[in-house]
Amino acid sequence: MAAGNRDPERFLDPDRLDITRADNRHLAFGWASHFCFGAALARIEGQLTFEALARRTTNLALKPDAPIVWRENLGLRGLTALHVTFDEVKPPPGVMAQISARETGCPFHRSA
Repeated sequence: MAAGNRDPERFLDPDRLDITRADNRHLAFGWASHFCFGAALARIEGQLTFEALARRTTNLALKPDAPIVWRENLGLRGLTALHVTFDEVKPPPGVMAQISARETGCPFHRSA
């Protein structure tokens, strides 16, 4: 079970993260009647999260000398934490303009 998505008979260089891997029938969300109902939502959440990290941080990197500790549960493989470093966090696009242009008080109950 622990090698399900890293099977050397299925994947070339199975322990390398390759987001361009074409043959990607992995087991992350199950299969057939055991397919996860939340798979589409999880994929969207992951895509949005990684896009925001890439767009809003500079020099994102793994923290040097930080331990990489895997969960002990073989049925749910994953890290307990992923320590990273970055130089700055940029505000989301458009938020600062909206805040500075907004009148005081509730934006939904402005006086005419």
